[in-house]
Amino acid sequence: MKQIVFFLFVLLFVSCKKDKDNDSKKTILLSEINRNGDLNVVLKYTQDNKLMRYEGHSGGTMNAYLDFSYDEKGHIETISSFEMPGNVPAIKILVDCDAEGRMTSVANYDLKGPTPNSPYGRTKYSYNASGWINNIVQRDKDDKLISSINLTYFPDGNLKETQEFKENGGPLWLAGKKIYSVPGEFNSVGTQPLRDILGPEIVASFISQSIQSYSYDQNGVLKSHQSIIMSGREFNEDGSLKKQVQTHTSIKPVEAPKVNNASFEYIMQ
Repeated sequence: MKQIVFFLFVLLFVSCKKDKDNDSKKTILLSEINRNGDLNVVLKYTQDNKLMRYEGHSGGTMNAYLDFSYDEKGHIETISSFEMPGNVPAIKILVDCDAEGRMTSVANYDLKGPTPNSPYGRTKYSYNASGWINNIVQRDKDDKLISSINLTYFPDGNLKETQEFKENGGPLWLAGKKIYSVPGEFNSVGTQPLRDILGPEIVASFISQSIQSYSYDQNGVLKSHQSIIMSGREFNEDGSLKKQVQTHTSIKPVEAPKVNNASFEYIMQ
């Protein structure tokens, strides 16, 4: 559950407008992600191909899910998370968009906490000249800065790097960064609705050839270095990613590599 909510708080992107010229064309949509033969993620969509539900699964059981609702213009409006079993409401996120449908801010509500009707945190988004998110600022209920994240991109719009800054009563300091290596002009077929709502990092997390993650203390000393390398990629005839091997290595602290075999399923609608 924490992983799903984290994607939303940090990476929530923009609800893109539907291209009416493409109404008659079938669209390829990512529908399942499997890791080591175990169902991990199920994705469901509205009739106009907007992300409607994101389900987290493990051990053959759904343990949490997110529901997405849109306003009459097709802009993302509300995201609600539920825990299983029992479809227990957990988190509600209210979204503000500009006239172009781009995310400007969100308010986060803990429906299981002592003050479910008051936001416990807010996130604001800024964009570069290309319309891509270049800064995400998170603050708590008292307006205290939690983090400020800068995003940079390759020329084709794939995510290149994120840098997270924090403060402890003083100037901002670099707390962590992620560096993505994405094949040139590579945009995996079927993933656009995920980028539209969950942000560029969730797509970059599986189309990148490598991901290097670093964390630092306030003095700039490296605390950890995690590496993910993709290999053994296979593609469907339509260009969608079929499967790949993900090798996770902890370089600092040193730990034995862990290998995941990921496979992807798609629907047409």
